[in-house]
Amino acid sequence: MKHLFYAFYVSFYAGAMFVAGLFFGQFMERRWAAREAAEAVDAAMAGPIADNELVLEEAPIVLSGNSHRPSR
Repeated sequence: MKHLFYAFYVSFYAGAMFVAGLFFGQFMERRWAAREAAEAVDAAMAGPIADNELVLEEAPIVLSGNSHRPSR
């Protein structure tokens, strides 16, 4: 009977650690995404764009909404 309780304890502990890891991973992912969004806003509000960055208005390829793939 002692082995049954030990197996239950190990299973419960492993499951709890797995769920805690999921919650911690979600917390860190949301924190990272919020920081990235804040840095993007700060960079957009900072002013002139560096010379090595590509701006969509100055992109070498023109994109249009009228492009269609030929149907076969």
